[in-house]
Order: sequence, then C-alpha cells, then structure tokens
Amino acid sequence: MGPLTPEVVSGPNKLTMDPATSGMVNDYRKTLPSDLSAGQLNFGSTPVAAPRWNQLVGQEGGDVSKFNSMVNEVGGPNPQVTRTPLVLRSDKGEFGTASLFQVKGPDGKTTLVDGQGAKYTDMNDYLENNDLDDSWTMVRPANPGAPAGAEGQLISGPAHNTTFGQQVDKIGTQVAGPAMVVGGALMVGASAVGEVGTIGLATPVAVPTGAVGVGLIASGSALIANGTAKDLISRYQHGRSLSITDPQARADYLNLATLAGGAGGAVARGLGAAGVAAASDRAAVGAFGALTADQGKQLYDDWGSLTPQQRTERAAQLGTNTALLGLPAAGRLSPEGTLRSPESGPNLKPSTDVSPAKDAAPKAPDVAPADKAGAGAAPARESQLAAPDAAGVAPRPQVGPTPLQAGIPQGVTPEQFQQAGSALRKVIGDISDDIAVHGSRGAGTARPDSDIDIAIRVNPEKFDQVVRERMGEPNPGSAKEDSLKYALSEGKFTAGRAGYRQVRNQLQEILGRKVDLSIVRIGGNFDQGPYIQLPKG
Repeated sequence: MGPLTPEVVSGPNKLTMDPATSGMVNDYRKTLPSDLSAGQLNFGSTPVAAPRWNQLVGQEGGDVSKFNSMVNEVGGPNPQVTRTPLVLRSDKGEFGTASLFQVKGPDGKTTLVDGQGAKYTDMNDYLENNDLDDSWTMVRPANPGAPAGAEGQLISGPAHNTTFGQQVDKIGTQVAGPAMVVGGALMVGASAVGEVGTIGLATPVAVPTGAVGVGLIASGSALIANGTAKDLISRYQHGRSLSITDPQARADYLNLATLAGGAGGAVARGLGAAGVAAASDRAAVGAFGALTADQGKQLYDDWGSLTPQQRTERAAQLGTNTALLGLPAAGRLSPEGTLRSPESGPNLKPSTDVSPAKDAAPKAPDVAPADKAGAGAAPARESQLAAPDAAGVAPRPQVGPTPLQAGIPQGVTPEQFQQAGSALRKVIGDISDDIAVHGSRGAGTARPDSDIDIAIRVNPEKFDQVVRERMGEPNPGSAKEDSLKYALSEGKFTAGRAGYRQVRNQLQEILGRKVDLSIVRIGGNFDQGPYIQLPKG
C-alpha cells in the first residue's frame, strides 16, 4: 500500500502544501489512533467561547488562569476569540499539538495569545518570542486567524526564530558580561595585593592590571545591563512572569546583582573607600556563584528534555562560569584564605580582599527538583515535545533512586501519600474505590523528574458511562468528539476532561511534582501495574 495522501482543510476548503509540509502532515497522521488517522485535518481558525478555550488550554498543559487574565486585558469584557491549531515536531520526529488564539479587543485590534497567557503583536513577534525550542518545527496556516473556509496554504518552519541580535544579547548577558565583571574584580584585587606585597615596587605592573580590570568591569556591566534590560522589558511587554520563581527572570536578577556588585566596587575603589569596594567585590562574586549554581540545577532538571546541542551549549557555559569562580584558588589563595604575594612569600592581608566566600562554589542540584508546573515557572506542557536521549549521549547523571518503601511510591513521604489519598478520595466520591499509583513511581524506577501516575480504575461499563456523561454529545468532527473516541478506544480519560483538574493541581502541590491523574478502564491499554493503593481515610 502506498503512503497516505494527507488532506488538510480550513472549514470546507482544502489547503495547499509544499512537499516538505505534506510529508510532515503525513507523518503526524500516522501517530494518530486508527479511527482518526483517515479523517481530514482541519487547520481552520474557529471562534471559541470561555468554556471551550479553558478546555483547550487546560488540555494542552497551559495556564488557564493567566490565559483568562490576558484575554480580559487585551479583549475587554466581551472579547472575540478565535483559535488556530498548530502541529509541532521535535528534532527527534515526535509530534504534539498546541493552540494559538487571536483576541480582538473593543478597539478592533487583534492580539495573539498563547496557552501560557503571553501576548504577541503579530506572527513574527510570536515566532521570535515564544518559549518553544529552536529545533522544533511548526505546521500552521500561512495566515493564522483567517476565518475557517478561507482559501490558503499550510506551511512548515521553525517553531521559534532566535534572531542574531537575541543570540548576541544572550551570550553577553549570561556568559561574557558576568565573566568580565568577575574577572575584572579579581584583576583589580590582584593589583592591590601586588602593591602591598612589594611595598610599591610592582606598581608599574599593578597599575595597568588594575586599569584593565576596571575596563573589564565597565564593559561587562554594559553587556549585562543591555541584555538583561531587553529581556525584562520583553517579558513585561509579552505578559511573561517577572517572579523570582521563574528561572529566566531569576537569572536576570542575579545578573543585575553581579553588575551592581562589580560596578559598585569600581566606583568605591575610585573614591578610596576600600572597605566598601571589598564588600562590593564579594557581592559580585557571590551573585555570580549563585547564578552558576542555579544554571547547574536548571541543567540537571532539564537534561532529559534537551537536545544534544543544547546540552553541549549549557554544559560549556556552566563549565566556563565554574572555572571563573575557581580562579582565586588557583595559586592566589592560601589554605587560610588570604592572598599570597609571589615575591614576598608570606601571607598578606590586602586592603581590598576580593576572594569569594568558601561556599560560593555552585552546589550540586537537589535530587528531587522543584515542581515544574509550579507558580511562575514554565509548566511541563503536554503540547511540548520532550526530546529523548540521543544515541551515544550520556544520560542525565543519576544520584541514585529513592528507596521504594513498602506501600509508598518512590520519592514520596508517607505523610505526603496520606494527605494525597485523603484529598483525592474526598473528590472522587463513589466513582471507584480502586485508586492507585502506577508507572515508574509505583515500580521504583523513576528518575528525579518523573511525574506521578495515578489511576482511578473502573470496570469497562462504568468507564464508558463516566466518559459519556462527562463528554455529552459532541458535534461531529469536533475536537471534543475526537477526544471521546480516543478515550473509549484507549481506556484512558484524563483529569482535564473528567473535571478533576483542580484536585490534580492540589495533588501536585502536596506531592511536589507533576501528577498525571486519569480514569483508567480495567483491562484497557493503560491498565498497567504494579499498583500502590492510595491510603483511605
């Protein structure tokens, strides 16, 4: 049998595609359940109301609360909202879906809003500033937002376009700028030690060293200020989080702290305030150490979802920053923590001690990372495609699995498990008494970032009854009908569709990690043990 001939439409009209896009659509169709793969794929933009957009955003792992706030902000009390479906493919060939919404305000202006509640002025702004990966490919209508039924073309291209200017700003802010500030502070401090240690004889050498150090601090500060300001302004303009709990915003604040410490030390030294200069230098090195430690933790947390290129880039950046933090110890610090003058031999306490505190080196990341779906942090969305480890690439370092206690899922304390069981059973009611953890947490094979799979197990008759009661009678050809067919075919009904999103979020807060909560048909494809029953009472 020859390859499928994908047919994509916008409403009643067929969309044209180039060969590359046609091939991607064909590959995507093959990933769908058999009863869906033979039908048409509708990429038309259709009007949606609050219940529907809440359902879509929640189903795709977005932030429903923030999305609604942004819709009200740009659309006013009676927003006109349309939704355009997108297909995403990772560089490993894995597929997922997302939605891009067009919100028309009282002034007639249309703003694009994604599922995370970020806003964009147009498609170019979206492609340059969304949080998707550069290595992903997106399939979309050439004119997103055009009414369903309009003639047009389906196109494919990068899901995110990092401009040359953005790349330069990123390097300057995260690598070059902090390195120059810290290196300059060390050079200025070293020049002061040279003067004291040689009783002025080394002044002709020390003075140029100090001048170069001040120049590095000034140049690095300018790079940090430029890139950090641009990023914070962009985050504000697009409605992204500015909270310290957001990894990128936190990196911006630590960069600013590095800048303030380095620049403050240079100014204080010029005014002859040696004590203030030394304190500022320490603050710069300490902030840079905190930034490096945070980078290490983020690399550890994200390792499983990064491409080999991303792993290499971020590991190289972390190694460079760690090496910079170790410079003071490379022949400049004695065991007592005082700077040593090569000429004089004895330990000398300089007037401006810029050696970092002994605990400034980055700490190893925790085994159990913070919940990625927590407030302020970009959640691990279902529509994003987690890239698996590539062949030949070393897997994420394992610190060792948490021992599986009898009757307790891996990585969960008895207190957390008891609290989670009580919270969930209060909501589930009489649907089923068979509620259990399964998957890697139940088997004791979980990685540090693995989620917790919880199944509400019901017999086949009860499963079909619950699914049909919750889904109702969807319109033929709608996404809701597709979800109904999938649930009945595969035997899994997700928390969002079943109306348990709120209790799922509560479980995530209790357990400190992402929770996959579903109603599962006994004997179905997703009814797989071993199981650990949730506590009762």
